Amino acid sequence: MGKEKIHINIVVIGHVDSGKSTTTGHLIYKCGGIDKRTIEKFEKEAGEMGKGSFKYAWVLDKLKAERERGITIDIALWKFETSKYYVTIIDAPGHRDFIKNMITGTSQADCAVLIVSAGVGEFEAGISTNGQTREHALLAYTLGVKQLIVGVNKMDYTDPPYSQKRYEEITKEVSAYIKKIGYNPATVAFVPISGWHGDNMLEASEKIHINIVVIGHVDSGKSTTTGHLIYKCGGIDKRTIEKFEKEAGEMGKGSFKYAWVLDKLKAERERGITIDIALWKFETSKYYVTIIDAPGHRDFIKNMITGTSQADCAVLIVSAGVGEFEAGISTNGQTREHALLAYTLGVKQLIVGVNKMDYTDPPYSQKRYEEITKEVSAYIKKIGYNPATVAFVPISGWHGDNMLEASEKMSWFKGWKIERKEGGATGTTLLEALDAIQPPTRPTDKPLRLPLQDIYKIGGIGTVPVGRVETGVLKPGMVVTFAPPNLTTEVKSVEMHHESLPEALPGDNVGFNIKNVSVKEIRRGNVAGDSKNDPPKGAVNFNAQVIILNHPGQIANGYTPVLDCHTAHIACKFTELIEKIDRRSGKKLEDGPKFVKSGDAAIVKLIPQKPMVVESFSNYPPLGRFAVRDMRQTVAVGVIKEVEKNDISGKVTKSAQKAEKKK
Repeated sequence: MGKEKIHINIVVIGHVDSGKSTTTGHLIYKCGGIDKRTIEKFEKEAGEMGKGSFKYAWVLDKLKAERERGITIDIALWKFETSKYYVTIIDAPGHRDFIKNMITGTSQADCAVLIVSAGVGEFEAGISTNGQTREHALLAYTLGVKQLIVGVNKMDYTDPPYSQKRYEEITKEVSAYIKKIGYNPATVAFVPISGWHGDNMLEASEKIHINIVVIGHVDSGKSTTTGHLIYKCGGIDKRTIEKFEKEAGEMGKGSFKYAWVLDKLKAERERGITIDIALWKFETSKYYVTIIDAPGHRDFIKNMITGTSQADCAVLIVSAGVGEFEAGISTNGQTREHALLAYTLGVKQLIVGVNKMDYTDPPYSQKRYEEITKEVSAYIKKIGYNPATVAFVPISGWHGDNMLEASEKMSWFKGWKIERKEGGATGTTLLEALDAIQPPTRPTDKPLRLPLQDIYKIGGIGTVPVGRVETGVLKPGMVVTFAPPNLTTEVKSVEMHHESLPEALPGDNVGFNIKNVSVKEIRRGNVAGDSKNDPPKGAVNFNAQVIILNHPGQIANGYTPVLDCHTAHIACKFTELIEKIDRRSGKKLEDGPKFVKSGDAAIVKLIPQKPMVVESFSNYPPLGRFAVRDMRQTVAVGVIKEVEKNDISGKVTKSAQKAEKKK
């Protein structure tokens, strides 16, 4: 299924002790060529032999004999994967008498990775006339290996550690040398690394994925700010931006160029607003960030709810522009509503970007910034956020002030500071504030919940449900129950992006193959769980805290709108209005109100009109929040407090029975 990755061979070359085996072993260990247990065994063995720092190199030392000498003799063929290739590494030994090996190895390589040590004195030894750095590079070129990458290794061993000056000295000298041989240095990537600590090795494996949602009033500059980050931090290339600039210019919307990044549909572009939730990615020094660009227009709140449900942190953009801040924070502006929504939907971390600082009067006004932070602090405190944990950053999403680098135009800004029990943080820019987000704890320890998005019938394979793991872990061989139909069967295989997985974790969008189940028996909105560990069940009724956002009339007992909860879309009846509460504080205002209207918050009892799976927000957050849809708009949002579940037994397939017997 899907496009096959291409196989490429690389040869790792360089002077003895430059750290080739360690660097190579690190890649193989981190990119799937070897498991953690083996590495731990290696660490133990290496430690016993007084060679603790050799653990990754051990990966490449196949023979006991080689281990004891601490060198690589034979060419070890090891494999790992990148997002694009299957890579076979030919680890070329560094010792002089092994050049024959190197030649037989190099002859098969598509690219050479030259490792040079930045360690004090070590680089000099390697590049000297009788060092192997030159000889190996020349050999690679002579043997027709036309592509070269240079890893400047042991950056942790420079004086001082991670020295920029040392790195620049080395790249200059290596560039001059490889140019002499015949390589064009402009075509060569130079990377400062530590093969032992993993600095700049793959970051990917080191970096955690986080999701942020960008919220705020229409025209606060959310899309421009977001687009700017994506453009500057690698989510999009310069050519595309230039194309956007040209298009935006032709439509008389030049200032929309960064926002264009986020506007996927021609229709959206022409209206100048973001409709769908655009998922875009960029990187900070610490995280891989997916931005869920939440639209600012009122009728898009449903999108925002489905989007926010995945967010680890909300970035609230408020405009400092004359009159614009006031419009956004007013009772019917969206600044308050979005911030409240984010909090209600369980997004506990917040960053506030005070945007359009270039539009204040006078531009970049400290007074205006302080007025705004004071008012926003007071408001978010009412909702439930603690302002001391929130970074406030004055920015210009258009000019880039304080986005990635400190702005010279706001020298009065001494930086943001946050305090929290997990440890505080300080910084100046929006990018640094994103880096200060607390890494999410992904709920792998909870029982499995996987709401189905689609069900496919694939020839030769069978029924393949698709969805996102919200909590827990899904593995091949597991016996799962689909609720509400209460159908139990075995999972044969799990796939993501056309590759089979040994396990799927929270956040993974996967397809999984199941036996003895037809496409007709399960549907979108059903939820899969572990049949042995708190399996999901249909709800008889549930109590929820709802906030009425915009309903033209009054809502009383008997009201039956459609609820969007995870992937389910089902009519539910309001059977009892239990109490009316203060939407900002949650305090009770009235028992058993006759009706509720726009702006009210209440605790209500709901009964699904068709079988449906929901959970309490405290147990399974993604299955415990919902949007109430009526008259083609979101009229309310809610968080589920408690659920009464039904206990009915359903079909157990033959494959499930077999799997149970095996255990």
